[in-house]
Amino acid sequence: DVTEVAATGFALSTTSATSSFGTDSSSSSYSLGLRYLVSSKLNFSYGLSISSGRSSSDAYKGVASSSWSHNFNTAYTVHPRYLTTSLFVTSSSNAQGGVEQGTSLRYQLSLNTRPLDTMKGGLSYAYSTSTSLGQNLFDQSVLGVSFTTMLYQGIDLRLYVTHVERESFAVGGATDTTDSISSTLSLVPWKFLRTSINWRYSQAEREQSGIKSSSDSTGSSASFSLRLTNKLLLSGNYSIVPSGSSNYSMSWLALRSMSVSLNYAITETSNSFGSSLSWSPMKKVRLNVAYSTFVSDAGTGTEGTTLTLNGSIRF
Repeated sequence: DVTEVAATGFALSTTSATSSFGTDSSSSSYSLGLRYLVSSKLNFSYGLSISSGRSSSDAYKGVASSSWSHNFNTAYTVHPRYLTTSLFVTSSSNAQGGVEQGTSLRYQLSLNTRPLDTMKGGLSYAYSTSTSLGQNLFDQSVLGVSFTTMLYQGIDLRLYVTHVERESFAVGGATDTTDSISSTLSLVPWKFLRTSINWRYSQAEREQSGIKSSSDSTGSSASFSLRLTNKLLLSGNYSIVPSGSSNYSMSWLALRSMSVSLNYAITETSNSFGSSLSWSPMKKVRLNVAYSTFVSDAGTGTEGTTLTLNGSIRF
């Protein structure tokens, strides 16, 4: 057994954006994470994030906004192969002009098992609730079951089934029930190439004011990961149904302690570009710098940039 304490990260980021409607906004955020490894079977972690911003729009000119959230996570391994349990709890609050606007709470319990080297499964239950100005907005519960198996060497299949129940308490409150199933077929024809085909189907029902309605949807996508050299990796994802969106990225391990990545995403209404640099000057210290820009041509003319600085220290 071992005991270890780690500060998993601290971060500072700033964001600015301008739209064609003459609205300027800026924001900054701070975060801190701690992890405590009690033994090889039990660990705890805690995270805290705080953000603040200000908008120059006519409706909220000079009004400052702020939000905070903290989360707690614990995991315990009953048996390395047959049962691992974890509990995750997070809560958040936001305010505007010094007045609390809303709060949210979420917790999730998960059970995972791996009876065979080629097979694993999981069961999870999550509950969340949200309030606004002291009024309850909704309660939601999610039950999920996952199953993964190796069909053949280099071919894996993953299935995920969820059942969601959501009750809204706003004016004209409604009850929503959604059932979905998704699958991912992973193909690894060579060690340097990994591809996957993703498919999802969902069916939703809503009851509001005594009236019931239903709908369904289907989606599919394909992705790839190509390792050209030990230091250069290319990856991408393309949406088949619905079509019109894709993203691509490149990662380069410039030095043993430094890596650089570039990414580009495009949809029917917007495109974005980003880059990041990660440097580890010492074994237990890591620094990260990320920059991104986005442009929307959906009639809003919105564009903006984001610069993020963060780092982590292990004790």
